[in-house]
Formats: sequence, structure tokens, C-alpha cells
Amino acid sequence: FASWNRISDAVYTRLLPGQEGTHEFYFNRWFTGCITGPIMTLPGRISLPVAGESQPRLVVCFIGASAKSKRWPAGYWITLVKLLSQAGFEPVLSGGPAESELAASISAAVPVINLTAKGSLLQTLELIAGSGALITGDTMAAHAGVGLSVPTIIIANGVNAARFVAYREAGIQGVCTLYTEAYRN
Repeated sequence: FASWNRISDAVYTRLLPGQEGTHEFYFNRWFTGCITGPIMTLPGRISLPVAGESQPRLVVCFIGASAKSKRWPAGYWITLVKLLSQAGFEPVLSGGPAESELAASISAAVPVINLTAKGSLLQTLELIAGSGALITGDTMAAHAGVGLSVPTIIIANGVNAARFVAYREAGIQGVCTLYTEAYRN
């Protein structure tokens, strides 16, 4: 990577100081200010305009993630779905085509609505928008839940934690990030 950095650094007119450990919301504002001049002031929480009928007892369990280290094993999802059902919630599995096998093993073990690999991105956003809560790994769904102002629980492995999933630390309410024991230690 050092050789790539030398090549890419040569095309810039100046290098900016690092901002390690800064949440992506603040990093983007800082970076834009470095390029355009003044630091932008955001008018509050940015939200995605998605229409959806509210179903407060519905809990979307987004089981997918791009990296294996960001995925929860089937047994954990099965336990969670059982607990949610026992508490009177209606869990729904969601994810992409890559999670079809995982979703099949979960839905074979417990009664659950399985919408994994069904519908478009917009339909998934509408599902999340209309839910009472979202439980997800550190993936696109987590950021969608935050943007849609849906109470969101993020199960994170700690990779880029300060930049992407430390919403509470960035002053954003309604989000709880749970880190793995390995990361906490």
C-alpha cells in the first residue's frame, strides 16, 4: 500500500492532516470544509424520505453483512428471534441473496417471517422505516435505520468503530451499538 500512496499522493496539491477516530458524519463535514473553505453547519439529523406504514411491534433482523466477521451465527439469531417472539414482537428476517442459506436455517428452527432476498432496496428501506426497531450487524441497514430515525441496535465487530457505528458518541440518539467481547477486551 505504501507504493500506492506515493503514486496517489503525487496527484494532490496538498495533503490534509489526519482525522483518525472521527465519526464519519464529522469527518465528511471537516473534509468538505478543508476543500471548500468554511465548515458546514448541518441543520440537525438528516433523514431519508421513505414512506412506510408504521408497525411498532415489527422488529427487522437484518442478518446480512459484507464481511464474515460482521455476521452473527444462525444460533444467535435463532435465540434472538425466540426472545423477541416471546416478548410479543414480530421478528422479520431481511438481507440479500447471499444470506438466503442463513435465513433458511433460522426459519427452519423458529417461526419467523423471512423476507431475505425478496424485494428491492427501496422495499427494504420501507420495511425498516415502518418497523418498531432494527437489529443489524455493522452494515448498510444500520445506517439506513439511523437515517430513517428507527430505533437501531448495531452488533459490531469493532472495525472502524469510531468512524461508522459510534452514533451515540456522535450525539445521535436512538442507536445502541453492541461490540464483541474481543473488541471490548
